[in-house]
Amino acid sequence: MSRSSKNSTVFRILKVGVLLASSLIGMELAFWMWELKKSQTQRVQVSEERLVLALGDSVSQMGYAQILENTRGGDYRVQNLALAGSGMSTVLRILRENIDRISGQAHEVVVMTGHNDCQYLRHFAQLYAPTSEEPWWFKLKRGLWGLRTVRFARLMFGVAQQQPDLSQKIIRNSKNAEHCTSTLNNGYAQLALDAQEHGLKMHFMTYPIPHGVLKDSWTELMWVSLFINKEIRNVASEFNVPLIDTELCMHNAPVSFWKPDKLHLERGGAQAQMRCVFKELGIEP
Repeated sequence: MSRSSKNSTVFRILKVGVLLASSLIGMELAFWMWELKKSQTQRVQVSEERLVLALGDSVSQMGYAQILENTRGGDYRVQNLALAGSGMSTVLRILRENIDRISGQAHEVVVMTGHNDCQYLRHFAQLYAPTSEEPWWFKLKRGLWGLRTVRFARLMFGVAQQQPDLSQKIIRNSKNAEHCTSTLNNGYAQLALDAQEHGLKMHFMTYPIPHGVLKDSWTELMWVSLFINKEIRNVASEFNVPLIDTELCMHNAPVSFWKPDKLHLERGGAQAQMRCVFKELGIEP
C-alpha cells in the first residue's frame, strides 16, 4: 500500500471518529437541554385540595403516578412530577423549586429514586477491595454509563428486555456500591432535612420487586432494587420518615405485573402500587 493510500485511510478513520464524537456530543447536549427544560416545567399546581406529589424516576412516572396524574378523587389530587432518567440531584432540584408552594400545608410528598444514580452497578460491578484503586478503564466505563445519551438509550431498549443475572455478592462487594450508598444516603438525608425544615409530609418509597421469580432467575435490576431498598429503609428509619414499602406490599403480586426488565411496571402492577400508596396515606381510592 502506498503512503498516499495509508494517509487516505487514516484520514477516513479520523473523519469517522470526529463525526461519531460530534454526534455523541450533540445528542448529549440535546438530552441535557431536554432534561433541564422538563425539570424547569415541573411546577406544583397549588390548590386547597390535599395534594399527593410524586417525585422520582421512570418507575414512578410511568407507574402509579401516570395512572393518577392530575386526577382527583374525593379531597385529594395527585400530581406527577417524576421524570424518566432523573436521579437524586434532579429530584432535589424539583422539590426545592416547589417547596415554598407546599410548605406547612396538608400535602404529601412521595419519593422513590435511586436506580439512575446506581445503574452502573448493573454492568460494571466488580470485586474490588474497598481500599483498592480503580483502574482507568473502570472509571471510564462508569463515566460513559453516566452519560444521558446512554441512560436514555437504556431506558428505550431496556424496558422490553430480560436482563442477565447479577449476583447479590458482586453488588454487595463492589467498589461502586460505596459510591451508590453515599449518593443515596446523602440525597435521602437532604430530602428528609428539607421536609423537616419546611414542615412537609415526606414519604420514602421502596421499589417493587417480583419475589415470585426464583432467586436463581433474578435479573440484575432486581438485585439492584434490593440493594437500593435497603438503603432507603435505613435512611427512613434514621430520620424518622414514614416509609411506603411497596416491595413488602407487593411481595406476593404476580410476576406478570412487571415488564420483562422486572423493574418497570405493567398497568396491573402500577395499580397495585397505587393501592399500596393510598393505604399508607390513608386515602380511599
